[in-house]
Amino acid sequence: MKRKTGRLRITAILSVAIGLLVFFAMIVTLQEQRPQIALLGFFMSASIVWLVYLALWFTVSGLSRPMFPGLSRLLIMKLKQKAHLSISGYQKKMCIETVGAILSISSVLGLAAAAFFIMSGILYIVGRLSW
Repeated sequence: MKRKTGRLRITAILSVAIGLLVFFAMIVTLQEQRPQIALLGFFMSASIVWLVYLALWFTVSGLSRPMFPGLSRLLIMKLKQKAHLSISGYQKKMCIETVGAILSISSVLGLAAAAFFIMSGILYIVGRLSW
């Protein structure tokens, strides 16, 4: 458990540090609407570190066990039926695990995109109200 909390702490510190670096870079270099764009840069750059961490975590944990076993198995069976494939048990297991990892990464990236869209909308509304 110590190793996991250490990785989370390092990821949190790294995301805040990179976010602050981008924030200050935007504040110094921009001419107009500096606070809005600097906050947006902070949120974008801080979330990129977490996206990389989550992508690596889901890939590693997805290869040890399938994340979406039912859906992965269904997709492999449909592919096997449509393409008239004959695959061994090991190949089937590896395909299920790979499809599960791809599905989990795509679902997390979809959630991150939705969160980014919501956050940018909130920042836009706050910016319009404050100016």
